[in-house]
Amino acid sequence: MPDWKKIVREKLGRLPLNNGRQDEVIDELAQQLESAYEEAIGSGASEPEALRRSLAQFSDWEKLRSEVFRSMEGTQLPLWEQNGIFAPHRRTVWIALALTLLLLAVPAFRQALAVFPVPGSFPAAWNSRAFSEKALRKIEQSGDKQKYARTLAFVALHSSDDLQAVRAAEKAIALDPQLTWISVRISHATYLIPGYDPHPWIERLKAWDPQNAFPYLLEASANIHGDWEKRWAKYNAATPELRLALAAEPAWRIPMDKAFAAPRVDLYWAQQFALDRQVLQEQGLDRPDMLMVATWTQQIPELQAIKFYQDIQLKDVAESAEKAGHPQEALSACWTVARFGDRLHSDSWDSSDSIVEVFSVMLREQAYKRMIPLLRGEGRTEEAATVETALSALPALGRNYRQHRREALESSAKRSARMVQLAGFAFFILGTAALVWLLSSFLLRWRPSLSRALNRVASAFGFVPPALLFASLLLLVAYYPYAQPISQITSQEELIRAYAPFFANLFIFLNFDVITHVWIPRMFWPAIWCAIVALAGSLLLWWLARRQRPDDTGVA
Repeated sequence: MPDWKKIVREKLGRLPLNNGRQDEVIDELAQQLESAYEEAIGSGASEPEALRRSLAQFSDWEKLRSEVFRSMEGTQLPLWEQNGIFAPHRRTVWIALALTLLLLAVPAFRQALAVFPVPGSFPAAWNSRAFSEKALRKIEQSGDKQKYARTLAFVALHSSDDLQAVRAAEKAIALDPQLTWISVRISHATYLIPGYDPHPWIERLKAWDPQNAFPYLLEASANIHGDWEKRWAKYNAATPELRLALAAEPAWRIPMDKAFAAPRVDLYWAQQFALDRQVLQEQGLDRPDMLMVATWTQQIPELQAIKFYQDIQLKDVAESAEKAGHPQEALSACWTVARFGDRLHSDSWDSSDSIVEVFSVMLREQAYKRMIPLLRGEGRTEEAATVETALSALPALGRNYRQHRREALESSAKRSARMVQLAGFAFFILGTAALVWLLSSFLLRWRPSLSRALNRVASAFGFVPPALLFASLLLLVAYYPYAQPISQITSQEELIRAYAPFFANLFIFLNFDVITHVWIPRMFWPAIWCAIVALAGSLLLWWLARRQRPDDTGVA
């Protein structure tokens, strides 16, 4: 005959019942097993079979143990007395926590956490700690003049304070004249600062880079900017009056003529990309999202002015010359537009969703269409065929743009972004829960009867450490292809092609339109703060009520 009490004691384990009632439970369960065993023997079963049938009554002894304790004590089994798979006695739980902490030593994992879009925030290419006055003074005192000049140029390009940008640009160019191209940003900034004139910055840029069309485009805009309200605002941009007025204004027309005749168009995107990448590395912000956001401040010419000048050449000069019987003059006006569009294209990276590329294609397309009948009318059929070939080689803007966007949304980058969103959100939720579980576990280890509610919470959160490890691994795997150091990103084109679809989808974290754009940015952190205050108030009220109960036994 088996020793039933011994079997029950081994299977059940320690049962921390008050008043020594564990022996009563063991006796009762032993009798139940013995009765089932004798019944099986009486039915003709062998002893091993009878023993199997008897023990089969309780397939899950840990569950039985919990149920017995709950029925007799009216509460859940103490956390540190539990023997389940997620109980704190299990090494696997602590191994999972340790592995999660080890993942924090992996640079790609830390970067994934850094780029995760917290609602209400947005990635920035600079921050006050790295580029504060104190940080700049530290760089200046280091004696590295080139590094100090680069950092000042970065501040000039990206600072939201226009006065700070102007001061930083003056110092940067004085230290390194090769940074004169940052005058492009300052010429735009000084429009908005009372008492500041953009022309000195434009003249400085023209003297430094006289073969470039960009300074002349800036000059044309600056010459009419101050008079816009009183002289130009009365015209409707959709009507020819404004175009004709601008064509008759030498202060605008002369620099635009020089811009379209300049041998090259350099928007200084390559220079800014190289500068941003180097300074971000030097400041410890080696993240592709930072580099991408830095590119958003790159300056472009006033495209509406380019459109006006195109219309002047094609609709006014070329059309008038053709009607007057001067086809060569008409063709010259068309070639002026087409060649400028070609030079504008050579400066921009080849992407159909670049606004500069859109204008480049538009200029060439309109000029080519105007030139083809003129060339045929002059009997220059071979030249007309060449222009037709060039026209057919231009991308169809609308179709390619939509196709590019659709392919980006349907690409693997979108899936990776969604996976990073899911894993990152789970990491922060489970990480908070893991802290609650860890704190509760230590408190209940110190005092098992501290709180029944705390014991229930800690028991329910037992799955959190393994789940946190799983979410961390998922986050690392999903983000790892995009964890490339920015030193390995060789060009802006590579950055946009490789990372733009991923980050574009990543930053659409909760795409609920009004909720995303209004409620979350303004109310997310206030809501979190209110929740913390409410939780603290609830805990305080619970503590006060517990202290005021005269019959408190010490178990909540």
